[in-house]
Amino acid sequence: MPATRASPAADDGAAGPPLKWLQDRVSRRILTPSVGAGLGVAATFLGTAFCLGTSVAATPLVPSMGASSILLFVAPSSDYARPRAVLVGNLVSAAAGVIARELIPSTVLALAVAVTVSSLVMSLLRSTHPPSGGVAVSAALGGSEIARLGLWFVVAPVLLNTLFLLAIAAAWGLAARRLDLGYLHAVSSRTAVPAAGASGTQP
Repeated sequence: MPATRASPAADDGAAGPPLKWLQDRVSRRILTPSVGAGLGVAATFLGTAFCLGTSVAATPLVPSMGASSILLFVAPSSDYARPRAVLVGNLVSAAAGVIARELIPSTVLALAVAVTVSSLVMSLLRSTHPPSGGVAVSAALGGSEIARLGLWFVVAPVLLNTLFLLAIAAAWGLAARRLDLGYLHAVSSRTAVPAAGASGTQP
């Protein structure tokens, strides 16, 4: 007896669960933190403009804040996204970049020294934040505006940008937790692994 083929209606019905699974993952685990990362950078930009009293076109925003935002919103449980790591990493890297630029005539050498010193100090302080390497690069390769600012670049825009971004990420995480948006799913999955290992169970 020939094998029966599934009817189109049955195929349509079988497509329901996968679509529901995709919708759930996108809305709760991907869309929420991704939108947060984008809004976080935008709010950081506007907050910096307000504090400095500058126009939108003249407001300084360190490009690596985009990478920091993704870590803070998408992977908040990462050691690299700890507030201490973000703050210390950005400030150390900004200072290293500015000082290297001032003391080393060769741009290439200043760039190498800035990133090396940033990485070394962050490691020694146990505050490694990979996007901070971009802060060091921005300072070492910066144009006349960074040269004019000197070490003030560490305060504005780097410190201002960082404080705004950390505050917004914290508020977003709190709101998402209270609204049960699945934002902190990575935290629970990360803490569940050591618990299993500690009990001696094997996967």
